[in-house]
Amino acid sequence: MPNEHIEALEKLRAMTVAQRRKLVTDLASPEERGGAQDLRESFIRVQTTLDAIDRALQDEQSRNH
Repeated sequence: MPNEHIEALEKLRAMTVAQRRKLVTDLASPEERGGAQDLRESFIRVQTTLDAIDRALQDEQSRNH
């Protein structure tokens, strides 16, 4: 059974994935050409956050085994 830290990380990950999907949709939109650089930088920050969350999840899961 997942502990509270794993559950919190999983919720955070789901929210962050939703952010990334929104950014991808915005980046693919032809109307966003002017702000594309800002959107790309946001995408990179969100992806970096996801990578960190994944590492934290792995760490928490390994502590529970």
